[in-house]
Amino acid sequence: MAKKRKRDSGTGSIYRSGEWWIAQVEAGYGPDGRRRYVRRRRKTHEAAVEALRRLQEEAARGRLASGQDVRLDEHLRAWLSNVVEPNLAPKTAEQYRWLVESHILPTLGRKLLRRVGRKDVQNLLAERARRQPPLSHSTLRLIRAVLHSALKDAAMDGLIGANPVEGVQVPRAPRRERQPLDLEQARTLWRAAGEEGAFGLMVRFLMATGARIGEAAG
Repeated sequence: MAKKRKRDSGTGSIYRSGEWWIAQVEAGYGPDGRRRYVRRRRKTHEAAVEALRRLQEEAARGRLASGQDVRLDEHLRAWLSNVVEPNLAPKTAEQYRWLVESHILPTLGRKLLRRVGRKDVQNLLAERARRQPPLSHSTLRLIRAVLHSALKDAAMDGLIGANPVEGVQVPRAPRRERQPLDLEQARTLWRAAGEEGAFGLMVRFLMATGARIGEAAG
């Protein structure tokens, strides 16, 4: 069971939950009459203290964002900065940011976090699968994985009740038709490859025999 560290009334609290430290402050009452909390998860107690300080400052200015008013783009960018970039390899974090900025935010970014539903996520993936050129199945799976992870964090932070990505299926992207070279393009490539060097010989062999790259390399 998570153990809370008690603090003065109205200042929020910090407690340990599994491997995470949770900073939380009260954010009024929801339509159901129950208290709402805004939470931030951090890896260390020191980071949670800093997160609590920022939450308290936002509350003092009347800018404390609960799940009622935060947008998806705000949550995703904060998640990238506070969770992804400090904990993942730089290239992985860069890929996550590219997926968010290029494929998620243009469609769903300005939607309120609490209003993002399973159908929204399914429609996003379907639209990206139909685009020209269509995204690969692996890229679609990555988009779903990034959104699932970010909204799982939102649910754990108390911003939403459940993760809308749960159960969403990744559509199979249509196969891309390969366009062969026309005669003039083939002649240009043949001349450019040349007759010397391993690369030139490989290109000419492939063009002359129709062999696959693995076969030619062998």
